[in-house]
Amino acid sequence: MALSPKAHNFCSYFIAACIYSATAYSRGVHKNGAGNFNGFLACLLWTLHFARRAFETLRLFKFSAKSVPVSDSLQEFLYYWIFSWLIASTVDVARPMPGWQQALGAVVWLLAEGCNAACHNTLSGLKKTQEERSFPPAGGRFLFGACACPHYLFEILSWIGFNVATGFCTAGCVFAAVGAVIMTCYANERHEHYKKLFDGVGGRPLYPKERTPIFPFLDLRPPSMLVEVFQAVLWFIAG
Repeated sequence: MALSPKAHNFCSYFIAACIYSATAYSRGVHKNGAGNFNGFLACLLWTLHFARRAFETLRLFKFSAKSVPVSDSLQEFLYYWIFSWLIASTVDVARPMPGWQQALGAVVWLLAEGCNAACHNTLSGLKKTQEERSFPPAGGRFLFGACACPHYLFEILSWIGFNVATGFCTAGCVFAAVGAVIMTCYANERHEHYKKLFDGVGGRPLYPKERTPIFPFLDLRPPSMLVEVFQAVLWFIAG
């Protein structure tokens, strides 16, 4: 049975937060005070991110599709839930970290999270129906004037901040790298869609030629095959 997009997103994000929190709790990050601060910080940043995404799903996001294919739901659930468990299980909870590094990572994470949320708020005002589409946001606020999907850029920066703050555990770095590739490919697809949809013909506005997909002034095009390979790996794990 296919889920609605809202149920799909909420389950994905909320359960990811719960899995991480439960795994971290089982490792005792709530005990021993400063001795487990690295594990506590990792749990806090991860849980707050996915709690925010779950809240946005309920209160902010608008969806045009009526349902999400079961295969897509399973892939996303596996992606977020496996990494939630893996990172919570492997991050060095008692690792002594330089205070400046934890502070720097936390500040990068906080700023990126705030900008990501602001981008989502801007995008929520766009019309999603097939009959009436709003032009992509313009202007310099939150880099919308420079790239098509700054919200993806800020999410990448958020996970970079997470890894800086928590000591670059292997699973956390892999999660950030895989997510960066996936979001860059998605941004490229959105960018090309905007160029076709807003071609300046028949009274339609013209999509700015200088705008890039995700990184301002840098048009990166990773092969979409990488996303397909990762999806195949998830199906292999599930099977």
